[in-house]
Amino acid sequence: MNNKPLFYPTNTEDYLNQFVDKETISNWANPTMSLAVKQRLINVPADKRIKSREAVKRREAARMLYRLYLQL
Repeated sequence: MNNKPLFYPTNTEDYLNQFVDKETISNWANPTMSLAVKQRLINVPADKRIKSREAVKRREAARMLYRLYLQL
């Protein structure tokens, strides 16, 4: 098990500015979303859209969970 602590990024914009629709992410979710990008649980897609208002597809959720599992 990886005992490396997770730290929320102090400047969320560093991670969220790469998305063209970053303004759709709720303010309360910014720290967690930036941590997910930092830990590479979320990829930056080719169209650079986070699509935060859309449901996550099954394959996307499976990919995020698998990446999280690999970090344990």
